[in-house]
Amino acid sequence: MADSSLPSSYLLTGGPIWTGEAAAPWAQAVVVRGREIAYVGTRDGAAQFTDAGTEVIDLRGGMCLPGFVDAHNH
Repeated sequence: MADSSLPSSYLLTGGPIWTGEAAAPWAQAVVVRGREIAYVGTRDGAAQFTDAGTEVIDLRGGMCLPGFVDAHNH
């Protein structure tokens, strides 16, 4: 059951977002729904993935990077 006190999604914007993709290495916005990334791209494009229940997280100029996992063994 979903927790109704949680936002429907999160919009991260307001700083450079590095995607790691050679074709489009930088984005303006990321939308996260539940445990999934729903959108990466322009701030205007993110609007179709948000609603009144979206919590906006202002990066305040800080950089957003994808998660890095070091999964090697010794």
